[in-house]
Amino acid sequence: SYNFKEMIKNIKQIIPDSVKASIKKLYKSLKQVLKSTLEKKSTKHNIQTTFPTFQPASSGNYKMYENSIINNINSILPILSQISKLKRTLDIIDVDDLNVEIEHVEYLGKLFKKYKSDKSTSHDYHKIYSHYIGKKDNFVLVEIGIGTNNEDVISNMSNKGNPGASLYAFSDAYPNSKIIGCDVDKRVLFDEKNIVTYFLDQNDFKTYEILSIYKNNIDYLYISAGENVNWLLNIRGKDLPNSPLANCKAILTSKGKIYFFSNLNKIKNLKRTKLKNIIFCNDNKFFEIVYSLKKKNFCIDQNTCSVFEEQIIKSKFNIILKSDPIYLAKSMKNKVEIKNTLKAHIEDGVAVTKFLHWFKTNKKEITEKKIEKKIEKFRKRSNNYLYPSFDTIAGSGHNAAIIHYKSSKKTNRKLKKND
Repeated sequence: SYNFKEMIKNIKQIIPDSVKASIKKLYKSLKQVLKSTLEKKSTKHNIQTTFPTFQPASSGNYKMYENSIINNINSILPILSQISKLKRTLDIIDVDDLNVEIEHVEYLGKLFKKYKSDKSTSHDYHKIYSHYIGKKDNFVLVEIGIGTNNEDVISNMSNKGNPGASLYAFSDAYPNSKIIGCDVDKRVLFDEKNIVTYFLDQNDFKTYEILSIYKNNIDYLYISAGENVNWLLNIRGKDLPNSPLANCKAILTSKGKIYFFSNLNKIKNLKRTKLKNIIFCNDNKFFEIVYSLKKKNFCIDQNTCSVFEEQIIKSKFNIILKSDPIYLAKSMKNKVEIKNTLKAHIEDGVAVTKFLHWFKTNKKEITEKKIEKKIEKFRKRSNNYLYPSFDTIAGSGHNAAIIHYKSSKKTNRKLKKND
């Protein structure tokens, strides 16, 4: 659907003479795309060697690159088509012509070198940062792609790379700013000083949601999902069966202060003096606290915020966002969580294996109730066992067809030979 020759002709007209030489390689690659793919019904060739211009600049193997190269080829044509329709010459500035303060450029350059970032050695990015940011130091900086040295990830820096190098440099240069890093490799994420990092996949726009709270200048995040408050503050409770959750809600301010709403009778023994940024409030104080807040922008959770609470907030504030970013943040597990998740599965797997052995070798009469008690007994043998995450569903025969079935004295069924 593209008139290739006309498109390239138009692009040549709008691109300055100073950079025309650098696009000859791209032009040659595009001609090869047309020759090898667009003019034939089917092709068989190594796209990594045929289209090197479209290959990610990192170490890796063919299988890692294949889809990326195809995506790059498929996306470049519509982009170039849009550019070719411009009616003016593009204003392309040489990085050495930027208006910068030499002393500040050298300062940034040294910081990048200190943390082994190639932004000032292989590239001149420090000059661009200095031009646009200068000496400002109260802003939010987001870098998508903090760098990974895990060679099983596409666009890695090889095992000699230093993940987060530029983030550390930015942190030193701008200590009063919020430095945010995002990467598709969860293994390189970290939080330190004024740096916070998140998982983000540039091919999945849902993962960009974590950045919305910064983009929209949110003053207050109303956390109405109790499990999200539990995760944020790392607290546990016994308010619900089969789950270590405390019933609570919270308002998190942009300054880091937290208004914690719960039944305060349950936390009488809590040493609150050590929790200076947390203000403890009874559930019935929600209206009073909300109306005492001074700023204007709120984020709520449309999945758990009640209509009544939303109306209270809406009566005084702007609700900018209706999506709690904690859902995505808590889905990213750290090394300790991953380690203990594996450990929990192994311990539970041992209990289930012992139960299955008992079930297959047992010659006595078995009922649904007996199965429930037996598997619980095997699980309790683990020193780390607390309680089941849900009541065991032991349904046999026609009872097995009932969703979330729970055996009772009336329905407790004896297992038959073919069950």
